[in-house]
Order: sequence, then structure tokens, then C-alpha cells
Amino acid sequence: MKKLILIALIFTLSISSCSQKSNGAKSIEQLEIPTMEQDEMSETATATDEASLKSERKLIKKGNLRFQTDDIKETTNIIQAIAKKYRTYIALDISHDYSYNSTHELQIRVPAKDFDNMIADIAQQVEKFDDKSINTTDVSKEFIDVQARIKTKKALVKRYLELLKKAKKVSEMLEIENEIARQQSQIESAEGQLNYLKSQTTYASLNINYYTKTKDIPKKTFLDKTIESLQSGLKILKQLFLVLITLWPFIILTPIIIYFVKRKSRKNKKNNPKA
Repeated sequence: MKKLILIALIFTLSISSCSQKSNGAKSIEQLEIPTMEQDEMSETATATDEASLKSERKLIKKGNLRFQTDDIKETTNIIQAIAKKYRTYIALDISHDYSYNSTHELQIRVPAKDFDNMIADIAQQVEKFDDKSINTTDVSKEFIDVQARIKTKKALVKRYLELLKKAKKVSEMLEIENEIARQQSQIESAEGQLNYLKSQTTYASLNINYYTKTKDIPKKTFLDKTIESLQSGLKILKQLFLVLITLWPFIILTPIIIYFVKRKSRKNKKNNPKA
């Protein structure tokens, strides 16, 4: 009888132990780091963003204008008035005064929707452009990809946070928290890239360079060219003289070395006439 009771007790304990192991295994399985179908999520997010951007392309516009003017100050006032009309802001303002001309350079950030209109207004004030170039880059695909990547990463972080609530072991918590930190860092980097794209597509860049001739550059006469040639020759002589001064030890020692070599050669011939 005692043997039967002992066997029944061992059997009961065995079943209880197996049940606890099974529950423990299930808990660990639930806490495994999720292998999300990131491609699938990214494709879904991309498809949604593409649909929203079909009617609006994301374009980066840049323009360069260069022309001559009779009055630098008056032209600057006109351009500033046009810039104020379109609520732009000046990112760069540089002026130079040279011997024969004066130049002024402006780098203006203009709302992308007003870019073409502003150039048209400036063109009405200019007789002829020396250079006029417009560059447009379509970044719609890049814009969509970055947005989709951010959405995917945020969804992944949300799932990690849900797992963190279920985690019971310190090692599991640390693993999940490290992964959350890594994903958050990637999200911040992508958001920075997205903000840059938004800034570039919202405001276009327009570089305007205009100049005026203060004096005509005089033509060089034959005498001027002759004097320049003489001056160039004098510079060459100076450089040659400096080189010779630098090499003076070799200039002095070389003849002495040659003399002793020849002397030794003559002695060898006298001592060995047959040679």
C-alpha cells in the first residue's frame, strides 16, 4: 500500500513539473524579439504615401542669374522689393569693389510656388542675362521612402514596448530596451533627413550675381608688354641666383673631387704602365 502511495505521489510531481516547464517555455517564446515583416509593412506604408503624393511632386529648385547693370545700388533696391513681395529671405549678401568693376551677389530662399514668378519679375528689369540656369530635382521617391521607413520603425518600436511590459527577466528587458534605443536612433536620423527634404522642397534657392563696370580695362601697348617681359626675366634671374647660393657647397666641392679623381688616375697609370 505504501509503495502505491509513493508511486502516485512521484507521478503527480512529475506531471506538475512538466506543466510548469511547458508554461515557462511558452512565456519565453512570447518574449522573443519580434521578427516583423518589415518589407511588408514598408510596402504598405509606401503604397499609402505614393497615393497621397500622386497629385503633388516633391521638387528641389535651384536657379542662377548673372547680368550687368548700370547702377548696383538701384538694382539691389529693385531685387529687394521683389523679394519682399514674395516673402523670401536673403541667406547670403556679398559685395565687392575692384579696380575696374563692382559686383553684388545675393542668395535668396524663395517659396517654391513663387520661384518661377520671381524670376519672371527680375527678368523684366534685366536687358540681357550673361547666365541664366534653372535646375529642378525630383525627390518624390526619396521623400516617400523616408516617410515609409519612419512609419515602419515607429510600428516596430510600439511592438517592442508591448513586449517590454510582458518581460519578467532582467536580461530580456535589457535586450528589448537596447533594441528600442537602436530603432529610436534610426527614427531620429530619418526624421532629420525628412526635415531637410521638406526645407529644400518648400523653399527654392536663387543665386543672383550682378555687376557694373567702373572703368574700361586699358589695352596693353607693345611697350607695356616689353616691360612685363623684362620684369619676368629679372624674376627668373633672381630665382636662379638664389638656387646657386643654395647649391654653393656642391659647386665648390665638385671641381675639387674631379681634380683628386684625375690625379689618382694618373698615378695609377704611372705605377702600372702596362694597364
